Amino acid sequence: MALEDILTSIDRDTKNRVEKLSKETDDEAKNIIKEAEIEAKSHINNMVQKAESEAKSAEIRELSRKRMELKKRYYEELNRTILDAKSSITDNMSEFKSTDIYKNLLNILYKRIIDSLGKECEITIHKDDASLIKFDKGIRVTKSNNLSGGLVGRSEDSSKEIDYTINSIFDIVESDLMVSLSKIITPNTKSTK
Repeated sequence: MALEDILTSIDRDTKNRVEKLSKETDDEAKNIIKEAEIEAKSHINNMVQKAESEAKSAEIRELSRKRMELKKRYYEELNRTILDAKSSITDNMSEFKSTDIYKNLLNILYKRIIDSLGKECEITIHKDDASLIKFDKGIRVTKSNNLSGGLVGRSEDSSKEIDYTINSIFDIVESDLMVSLSKIITPNTKSTK
């Protein structure tokens, strides 16, 4: 009986150890699986967030690119329109110069020059436009073919000059128009004159 009891005891101890090892192994396997599931979910969430972030960034870049492209096309069209208008005005300058509006404009500009530079200044004017203004006595007048229209005033000592030529006025109007339109198109951008 002693041998049978020993064998039974060994068999029972072996089964207990196997059951205990089996339970520990099952618990350890469950923990490993649980940790793997948590890590996999975390990895998947990180990948999803990264993909969403990259998709948003790509979308923002594409919108920005399209916005810049539209602005570029708009400015090109605007420049083309301004150049066409300027060309049309220049082509019709002789007609404009024969109007009372042009005569009145020249007289207003002349008075501004006198108010700014004094009666000792020199006025340069296109030779065909000189007859449209009644110049004050003492004003030095130079008639030129180099001006497209309008006039230029220089102080007596030539330290100051006021350019009221048609081309200069066109350039100022064009510049102001571009600045104003730029502010409308991109209101958050500061532009300088």
